[in-house]
Amino acid sequence: MSIAAFIPVKANSERVPGKNFRLLNGKKLYRYLCENAAAAGCFDEIYVDTNSDEIKDYARENGFKVIDRKPELALNTANGNDVLVHQFELFPDYDYYVQLFV
Repeated sequence: MSIAAFIPVKANSERVPGKNFRLLNGKKLYRYLCENAAAAGCFDEIYVDTNSDEIKDYARENGFKVIDRKPELALNTANGNDVLVHQFELFPDYDYYVQLFV
C-alpha cells in the first residue's frame, strides 16, 4: 500500500492575504504543515504543489518533491478537487492520495 501526501500552497490568497507566509511563533505557516507531515512518518512521498519560489526552495532543501503549480490552478476559481485531479494525473500509481492544507 502506497500513500502520497500533497501539500497545495499558493503564493497568493485573496480571502486571507499572505496566509501561507504568516508567522506563528516565528515560523511561517507552510513550514509547520510540511514539518508535521514529514514527522508523521506515514507517507511514502510528500509533494509540495506551489507557485511560490520561496516555498519551492524550502521544499527542495528539506527533501520534499515539488510540483510547479499550473497557472490556472493558482486562480481563485480552482478548488482542491481540481488540484487533486491534476496531482493524480501526474502520479497515478499511489493507492491513497491525501491533501494537507494550511
